[in-house]
Amino acid sequence: MTDAIVTEVRARLSGAFPAWHDATGQAHPTPDKQLPAFAVRVTFSDSERVGMGDTRVWRDGQIEVGIEARTPPNNEAGVHDLAGQVSQAILTPADDLGGAVWEITNGGFEADHDKGESPISRGDLIMPIRVLE
Repeated sequence: MTDAIVTEVRARLSGAFPAWHDATGQAHPTPDKQLPAFAVRVTFSDSERVGMGDTRVWRDGQIEVGIEARTPPNNEAGVHDLAGQVSQAILTPADDLGGAVWEITNGGFEADHDKGESPISRGDLIMPIRVLE
């Protein structure tokens, strides 16, 4: 199930941002020449049975989308605008990610800004999900 979610999110982001580098699965920060970039990860925190005698399980987790870009001129507002665009690309057209999730909601976004020769903004968009397996 995790692979289906990651694949669908990556496809939506690649379609919405064709010039962006997909850094999913890379262990190190993206080199400057490959920015802007995104990386997708899914984690699950807990699960519970749907009901007595039912073999299906609810799994709660989150989609984590890391964003790296050269720092926009207006730093915080610019990177938050990018996060809004990423969120919209994930939630449109159908917010069940092609049937991969039961429920997905907008979560939080945190950003950092590196100063220096090549200022880079990094942020993590967190979207809580619920999956029925």
